[in-house]
Amino acid sequence: MRRAGIVSKSNVPKHLRKQILLEELKGYGVTESQEGAPLETLSYDDIKHEIVLATFRRRDVEADGNRWF
Repeated sequence: MRRAGIVSKSNVPKHLRKQILLEELKGYGVTESQEGAPLETLSYDDIKHEIVLATFRRRDVEADGNRWF
């Protein structure tokens, strides 16, 4: 009997990780980078940066638990 392997960053090809992040960004409603470049033209590292920016934009800063000061 074969056991299902654990999916980790190390055994998922980079192009698939990039596709996953692109889908996540599209789910956030992001269609281009902060600089105006289409998402599909960005490198993997640039896409990770855009994910960080998108998650910060989604944060509700008015909620007490999310206030910084």
